[in-house]
Amino acid sequence: MNKRVPFLAALTIAGAVTLTGCGGASQSVEEACGIVNTTMSELESQFADVGTEAAAGDFSQVSEVYNALVEKFDEANGKISNEEVKSVVDDMREAIADGAELFSGLDSGDLTALMDEENQQKLTTMGEDLAAASTDYQEVCGASS
Repeated sequence: MNKRVPFLAALTIAGAVTLTGCGGASQSVEEACGIVNTTMSELESQFADVGTEAAAGDFSQVSEVYNALVEKFDEANGKISNEEVKSVVDDMREAIADGAELFSGLDSGDLTALMDEENQQKLTTMGEDLAAASTDYQEVCGASS
């Protein structure tokens, strides 16, 4: 029994060294962009109807879609270790989270709420942030997609 302890200790150390070696490899931009591209493809259908729902005043549905998008971006970001791509995904996620927050604060059917100056500014900022993040995404992942 005493002879097994050093063997088990050596086996544990060897396993730890092996796992550390695997974790040390950095993720390429191409690999990270592949994760983002897959996520974006999965989200296209969910995001397609948001404009129609917003125009119809179904703000609770819009908020739900935005929250689902945020969850998907969080899930994808958990798989991304490349800092350049992670930064782009963080920016996209933040803009979408801002949209979820905005629409969750509006009463469904109250289209005048979108015309409020403060909400118009929030919509404009969200749109600009999302456009900038999309441009950054194309710059970083365009060659990889």
